[in-house]
Amino acid sequence: MLLKTTSSLILALFLLGSGIVATNNGSVEAQTVSQNSRRANRQEILEKLNLTPQQKQKIASIRQKHRSEIEGLRQQIRTNQEELQTMMAGNSADKELLAKHQKITELRQELANLNFENMLEIRQVLTARQRSQMAQVMKERRSQRPMPEVGPPPDDL
Repeated sequence: MLLKTTSSLILALFLLGSGIVATNNGSVEAQTVSQNSRRANRQEILEKLNLTPQQKQKIASIRQKHRSEIEGLRQQIRTNQEELQTMMAGNSADKELLAKHQKITELRQELANLNFENMLEIRQVLTARQRSQMAQVMKERRSQRPMPEVGPPPDDL
C-alpha cells in the first residue's frame, strides 16, 4: 500500500513538474497540445490541494529554476527524433541509427532525472495531507485513462 501511494505521489509530482514530451512526430501542434494539457492537469491538481500562497510561490520558483534547461533538453530530443526519422527513411547504416537512438535515450533520461529532482523539491513544499490528497487525485486519474495498447506492431508496417 505504501509503495502504491509513493508511486502515485511520484507520478503526480512529476506531472506538476515539466513532463517529458512524448510525441513521436515532433510536430509543433502536437507539442503545444501536450504542453497545454500538462498545464491544465497541473492547475487542476494544484487547485485540489488548496495550496497556501507561500506554497504556490515556492512551487513556481522551483519550476522556474530549471525551466530553460528543461526546454533545451526538449528541443534537443525533438531535433534528434527528427534526425532519426530522416535517417530511417534514408540509407544510414544500422550503427548510425543505433547511435542516434542512444543519444535520444540519454537525453530523455537526463530530462527525466531533472524532472525527478524538481519533483523532490516540490514534494518538500507539500504537507503530509497534501501528499496524500495528490496520491488520491492521481489514482482517480489513472482509473479514468484508457490503457495503452501493448503488443506487436500492426501488419501494415
